[in-house]
Amino acid sequence: MDQETIRLVVTASVALVAGLGGAGLTAWINRKNTVETLAASAERDHATWLRTHQQEAYAEFLAKAVAVIHVANSNPNSRMPAAPPLDDMSIARGRLTLVGGAETIDWSKRIDFEARRAVIVRMQMDEAKDHSAEEMQDWISLTSASRDFHSLVGRFVDAARTELGTGPAPETENDPGEDD
Repeated sequence: MDQETIRLVVTASVALVAGLGGAGLTAWINRKNTVETLAASAERDHATWLRTHQQEAYAEFLAKAVAVIHVANSNPNSRMPAAPPLDDMSIARGRLTLVGGAETIDWSKRIDFEARRAVIVRMQMDEAKDHSAEEMQDWISLTSASRDFHSLVGRFVDAARTELGTGPAPETENDPGEDD
């Protein structure tokens, strides 16, 4: 083989190795990018799924808890109209516990407690004799439980909004919790 042929063969070999190396490196980089993109996509999909289920669980729990407090605060001149939906509230709180954050779970427990306290006080009121001192104390207790319930709901909503990334609820001009 002459010098020119050897140079051509060496150059072709180097070009072939460089081409294969470049193609291999490009394939490895593309594979790595694809894996990272798929992982990021799966993570985004999960975050979206979790946020949607959190919103549903938070809204469902609040609706059930408000229904319980509404029954407890119903017409004071007659007995409580129906059994409050305590089981529905418990089921909704259980669902919230599955997807909620630590802070909303804590506030939901407190809301649950106050709603149940209001129901118990109302049941005591229904059993008390009319216009007794005990009935007046029960009214004070029911009012206290209802006020505490609504205060806790506000804190729960702020915690839920923070966990969902929407930030705390905006201040309102006529917030019932503010002194005028």
